[in-house]
Amino acid sequence: MRNSRSVVYVFVHGMLSTIQKLKAYYSSFQTSAITQPSFPYPRECSEVDTSKSPLSFTYIQQLFRGISYRLFRVRVNSTGRTGILKFTRRYGKDAHVFAAKEGLAPEIWGYQELSAGWKMVLMEDLTDTHRRF
Repeated sequence: MRNSRSVVYVFVHGMLSTIQKLKAYYSSFQTSAITQPSFPYPRECSEVDTSKSPLSFTYIQQLFRGISYRLFRVRVNSTGRTGILKFTRRYGKDAHVFAAKEGLAPEIWGYQELSAGWKMVLMEDLTDTHRRF
């Protein structure tokens, strides 16, 4: 009888210890989906200059959702600047960089390839700086 109590004690103690470790482990993750439950998407993007640290941002609003792309207005956390975040399956990064240097496209701040063929592009928001045609 004493031996089975010891086994039960060791088992319960081991389970409680494991549960405490799991709680500590999972509480260390940032739960951005809870912070912004209506935007369950990535919260940071690699900068075009890959030697720098990733750009983190906060979603402001969804601008468009289509079959092949999605657009969001975001605020870059480190600078406070407003940007446009585009998720797309087709994208020419080199063409965008070239057009931006020529003043024909918004400056690209970040780019990252995601799973399932999606690409994430973070660029400046020109809403208030360019006239509409």
